[in-house]
Amino acid sequence: MVMKILQITTISNTINAFLIPHIEALIAQGHEVELACRIENPLDNRLSHLKRHDISFQRNPLATDNLQAYFQLKQLFKQTHYDIIHTHTPNASVITRLAAHHQQSYVVYTAHGFHFYQGAPRINWLAYYNIEKLLAHYTDKIVTINTEDYQRASHFKLKKHGSVHQIPGIGTDIEVVHQPELTDTIKQQYQLTPADKVLVFAAELSKGKNQDMLINVMAQLVAEGHSNYRLFLLGNGPNEAAYRQRIQELNLERNIFLTGLVKDVRPYLDLADVAVSSSLREGLPVNVMEALAYGVPVVITKIRGHVDLLQQPNQGLLITNSQEMVQGIKTILNNPQKYHAELPATFTVNSSVQAMQKIYAEMGA
Repeated sequence: MVMKILQITTISNTINAFLIPHIEALIAQGHEVELACRIENPLDNRLSHLKRHDISFQRNPLATDNLQAYFQLKQLFKQTHYDIIHTHTPNASVITRLAAHHQQSYVVYTAHGFHFYQGAPRINWLAYYNIEKLLAHYTDKIVTINTEDYQRASHFKLKKHGSVHQIPGIGTDIEVVHQPELTDTIKQQYQLTPADKVLVFAAELSKGKNQDMLINVMAQLVAEGHSNYRLFLLGNGPNEAAYRQRIQELNLERNIFLTGLVKDVRPYLDLADVAVSSSLREGLPVNVMEALAYGVPVVITKIRGHVDLLQQPNQGLLITNSQEMVQGIKTILNNPQKYHAELPATFTVNSSVQAMQKIYAEMGA
């Protein structure tokens, strides 16, 4: 049956980054898809033919614009009937489910990583857990992307005949392409030598990604005599200035490089001996998927999402603190023959799309 489906996110960037393969699959099946979000950046050209609704969502849940977003959605739902309302990202999903209450539509919520998780601050549990538990009553399908979230959501009471599902994240289809001209440029720009050992972490420079830990880890490694270790922090974010200052204070300018936003991580993965992650919270991280797909072993924090991806000992190591990170990096670099990373086939984009299509099929799509 052909259905009218509305995809909702807080900002347009999320659609561009994560949802295009899913939207294209729905269109290929003949469904009519519309988009609703705050148009922060232009939507991808592949979606230019779709009807879009500019909604005043804000990431800050206390922002007054979110009240306007609620009324914009109420008006939209009054004017247009959607067979499926599929919402993503926490803030937009709260507002959407409140606005869609009493609509004769299936309401689907994909949780790309709940804000309550093992080790989360108590305030997260008091606020986010109770909000999600309440709004589950307004939800037909909750889609999770890791085992911990699936188990939590399975205890929620959904709408009549509602159900909880787990899919393998958004997946990755990164193509392993060796680009010697690009890797040579990086080597020259950062004065890398054959003796250097390259570590990579592709993520927003923020409190949640916790690059502070890696800066301290590098300081210890260099102090131990590993001055040939080079850490590339790929990305930008609110903590960039603070990290840059900290690197200068520790005299690590030759050991830690802040590259800014990188559109193509592949040349860096080509150079990498180890991929690291100090993140405190993840859903199912693409950066780790891409590293494994490129055959790069990882040393990553033992958190939700990371534990889902590391299924074999040869993929790398899970750590719980900075000392374990130091030891883990040295272990892999001293025993490279022991680690032959690979990404399980279940974490491809196609696997993710197929899993989501089965969920849509349960609603008649």
